[in-house]
Amino acid sequence: MDKSSIHIISELGKNIAVIGSSGSWFELDEMGMDILATPANPSSSENDARLSNKYSTTEINYFINTIEGALKKANTLAKYSTDRQEVINKMYLQVTTRCNLRCRYCYAEETAGTSTCEMMTSEIARKAIDLLLEENRDQETCVLDFDGGEPMLNRPLIEDVVDYIKLRTKNNGPRVRMTIASNGTTMTPENVDFLNNNKIAFGISFDGPPDIQNNIRPSVAGRQSYDFVMDNIGPLLAKRRIIAQATITPLLLDVDEIVFHLADLGFNPVQAEPAYACADKKCQIKPNDIPALTNGFTRMAEMMLTGFKQGRLLPFYNFTEILTRLHKRRKRQYGCSVGAKMCAVAPDGNIYPCYRFWGNENYKMGTVAKGFNRSVQRLFSEAYVDNREGCKDCWARYFCGGKCLYLALYFNKDVNKPYDLNCQIFKCLLSLSIGLYQHIHGSPGLTEQLELSRNK
Repeated sequence: MDKSSIHIISELGKNIAVIGSSGSWFELDEMGMDILATPANPSSSENDARLSNKYSTTEINYFINTIEGALKKANTLAKYSTDRQEVINKMYLQVTTRCNLRCRYCYAEETAGTSTCEMMTSEIARKAIDLLLEENRDQETCVLDFDGGEPMLNRPLIEDVVDYIKLRTKNNGPRVRMTIASNGTTMTPENVDFLNNNKIAFGISFDGPPDIQNNIRPSVAGRQSYDFVMDNIGPLLAKRRIIAQATITPLLLDVDEIVFHLADLGFNPVQAEPAYACADKKCQIKPNDIPALTNGFTRMAEMMLTGFKQGRLLPFYNFTEILTRLHKRRKRQYGCSVGAKMCAVAPDGNIYPCYRFWGNENYKMGTVAKGFNRSVQRLFSEAYVDNREGCKDCWARYFCGGKCLYLALYFNKDVNKPYDLNCQIFKCLLSLSIGLYQHIHGSPGLTEQLELSRNK
């Protein structure tokens, strides 16, 4: 039996075998662990003698045949194909580069050269919408994300875009789901009413306790950003669900402290992602931060398991997103479909694979005036996990989809060479999630709880 494509996870009191070539997994009992932990072929005489002292031949053969059957089935699965042209169904619209915060890790300082145009015009925005709608003419839905800077600093343009979408889709066309990511400082009651009335979902970038938030996300005006945000958002948290998107830096690696602070304020769900390519390198996660991060994620998983046993699933989006994929047996070929099914439009009308690529002329995907550059789209379409040297033999490939291609380019100068630190952190989250799932997967109402806990 070839065990090279089997990865063993031991988390939260569960032992699990993952078959990397299929993205399937199953729980192991003591015998299964004994057999798979043997360094040589389990049919060798030395191992035969050791195992036969504990288990019957029938039990051993049944387990081996089951594993070999699963491996054989995995090897016959159809491979992913990009013969068809992918549809770009998500667009980030950078309505402004202006921002009233100066976040120390902001990616804007690390892009190849962001647009010098501070405010997107109505002409550029409408051409972008025309592209999105034409691309999705045969689809039921597509997604538009208003981005910045702080996007609500250009509310007049957002209002114009909303009206234009209503006009364009009045009689036909896809339904456009609109979202916005805000730093929270502009979420006045008036602005929130506008978003609610136009069904624009929003999330808040917020990094946790006051000392961390104020240090990492200082205000241009000198005001403490924690109070600046909470003065707006605080009254809303009792009325509606608002997601908090936190960035983890070496200044606070105890992710459970971040999550529970934000959850106690009323944010639900809470997403926390490590900072990588940062302007201020002191905010960037480094290899020696992994043990502390791992400990924090482990504590979160343990608390989620305790909470579930008490009848509730804690709103930690990093876990619930993976748990949902496990529950629905979803395999991933892409991380976020950057460039293949997603694009970003800068204020000057240039199109890039995502907002992290803004200004990188080597990966420019076209303009709103001339349309998409399909050759660049093709490059990203072909960056699926079965086609990437750094991914195609990884046990976690169908769970992560290859993670962030921008980080691969930033750190390794090649979109097809995944950034190892990014991989390590995801594998930690995945291992804990699989261990957690094995505890809760048979519970009544799990599907509903997962959907509720991760709903943005």
